Amino acid sequence: MLLLADEIPSDRGSKIGAVLIDIDEDNLHSFLRDELSRDSGMLDRFLARFGTGPVKSHTEYQNDVDLLFEDHTDNYPVVVDAIDFSQFTDIAEHYRKRGRYRQAAAVYRGLIAGLDDNIHLVDAAYDYYAEVFREGLDAYVDCIAAADLDPHEREEYETFLAERAETGAGPHQEQFRRALSVLLSVADDRANS
Repeated sequence: MLLLADEIPSDRGSKIGAVLIDIDEDNLHSFLRDELSRDSGMLDRFLARFGTGPVKSHTEYQNDVDLLFEDHTDNYPVVVDAIDFSQFTDIAEHYRKRGRYRQAAAVYRGLIAGLDDNIHLVDAAYDYYAEVFREGLDAYVDCIAAADLDPHEREEYETFLAERAETGAGPHQEQFRRALSVLLSVADDRANS
């Protein structure tokens, strides 16, 4: 549980550490199960850190991004502030560090697709959203390039970029084309080596 927090203040860390020493393992497992079942964000972070099997699809992450946009447009029809997407990038980076590039790519794909589909709702902080989109797209390409994909599987990732290059939001279409070009170049380099 301590490992789920990236930075625990030292006073809290020592208190938590002292309690953990005396906890029965079964009680700790029961507590974790209860808390993880109640908090989907914590569950995502837990699985990114410790999970081994398939977790969430890119569509599920995209739905999570859509919900953030819905939450930010509850009282006003457009988003006028910067939505914090770090929950997605943090989870993806945990997967990347563990060499789980497909799962990291699923997170990034959900993030960039969600941003692309909802960018019309943004009425401020354009540079922030452009940066999050660009960084997410670059990370997606890096994950695909790092993953050991067969040609059929790689084609699925390329198709996503190609489709978005044609149908995505105007400001993003060129970036999708650029990302596809990079991905195809990496695939060609591997095929020729």
